[in-house]
Amino acid sequence: FPWRRYALDKSDRKHPESEDEIEGTDSQSPPNPYDQETDPDSDSYY
Repeated sequence: FPWRRYALDKSDRKHPESEDEIEGTDSQSPPNPYDQETDPDSDSYY
């Protein structure tokens, strides 16, 4: 994906520490949606 690569390169040049932040967010992001789906509240709404 050229657009993604360009964005990564651009962010890396401006903020070299962005990689660390991205990794932290990625590790925390996946569990959030799964937890919400399994939450009883969401089931009751449906």
